[in-house]
Amino acid sequence: MGGLSVKDVITTATVTHARNGELSPAGLVKTRRALLKTSRGLSLVDPYLSAYKPDPRLVTFVERNKTPFLKWHDSRLRPRGLMFKGTPGTGKTMGAKYIAREWGVPLFRLDSTFQSKWLSESESYSVMALKRAEEAAPCCFLVDVPSKQARR
Repeated sequence: MGGLSVKDVITTATVTHARNGELSPAGLVKTRRALLKTSRGLSLVDPYLSAYKPDPRLVTFVERNKTPFLKWHDSRLRPRGLMFKGTPGTGKTMGAKYIAREWGVPLFRLDSTFQSKWLSESESYSVMALKRAEEAAPCCFLVDVPSKQARR
């Protein structure tokens, strides 16, 4: 429930209790995901992984860094992001899904559909997408832009 206002916590808990008849962490996460807003080019991704065996270094990173990323006592020292970089097919998206699932945070995906041919429209869509992600914080934010080779 981190990052939510008191009003949003109450709303999420009320909806969860009405739907499930009880409050559980899994139920709260499901409700929070359902209440999240998206925008053009920004979509909510299901972090379910059917057959993914993460790299042991990623598992260690996720275990060691959950507290600094999500619950650090001083927000000025809290890390603001994590970037995976690599060629297509190396598991960046699966790594982001794994982190979102393990940390219990929503995963947003920003793809190239936010781009527009009209002047300044792309900028306004990207600002709106970033604002939605900031409202949902803490969350994972996956920027999926095709590489130059894929665009040819």
